[in-house]
Amino acid sequence: MAQSARRSVLITGCTTGGIGHALAREFHKRGLRVFATTRNPSTMRDLVDSPDFEAFALDVLDENSVRAAVTRVKDTTGGMLDILINNAGGADVIFPAVETDIDEAKKLYDLNFFSVIRMVKAFTPLLLNAGRVSPAHIFNIGSGAGEMATPYASIYGSAKAALKAWGDSLRVELAPFNITVTTVVTGMIANSKNVAAVQLSLAETSIYKPVESVFQEMFPKLNASRMPASEYAVSVVNEALKSNPRAWLYAGKMSTVGWAVKTFVPLGLADYALGKTWAFDKLREQWRSSPPQAS
Repeated sequence: MAQSARRSVLITGCTTGGIGHALAREFHKRGLRVFATTRNPSTMRDLVDSPDFEAFALDVLDENSVRAAVTRVKDTTGGMLDILINNAGGADVIFPAVETDIDEAKKLYDLNFFSVIRMVKAFTPLLLNAGRVSPAHIFNIGSGAGEMATPYASIYGSAKAALKAWGDSLRVELAPFNITVTTVVTGMIANSKNVAAVQLSLAETSIYKPVESVFQEMFPKLNASRMPASEYAVSVVNEALKSNPRAWLYAGKMSTVGWAVKTFVPLGLADYALGKTWAFDKLREQWRSSPPQAS
């Protein structure tokens, strides 16, 4: 099949109300052919029912599903993909670092890190073909949680930090082939996943149980100050349509906080402020005054 002159973008995680869905609609506004994907197409019914989008199922955790997506895009565009947006990810459950559920941690890494490697490996041949015509782009949707210490989100944050480090190496390795790589350090975005509170998983015997209520009280306050996904999408698409986008794009409410803290705030002071925010100072006092637990 001959190549279509219309530029193309594939986006993962396009559930209605989320970042991917907003990106799909914004790219369409700019005239691109949009391949909108998610694990369960019923969660993006408006895109599936619209003739304006190529919307179909893609499970980023499944090799066969990814291969089928490559074939579909290849057959549609004549073997090219101009932009790959790795957006699928997230964390529904978080926990203290020392109380990590290893199985849950592996699932978080599979979704937020290894799935991106799988997608990039699979779609690189199509990006290489596009790069012979004009610059091709990979955008990995990261998180501010990977930029600084985030209590209870050590696994999610470290997966996003790994994604950024991997993306930095990938950027250098793909530069000779006219493919750019951008990590989007994402701040607080209003989307369907954070309408309900993320679950903080604490056992009744958890050493953090005395301050559990602090997290439950803080989450609704954070939700109230999030950037709309549609506004976030505009900034990401603006960058993606440049011939030479930035290596790191900070987008979303408070997306630069981690960078600013690491750059300008002494580590000890930053740790102290976090401890106060999460009531760890009170937890320390309570722990010191309590009798030792039997090991």
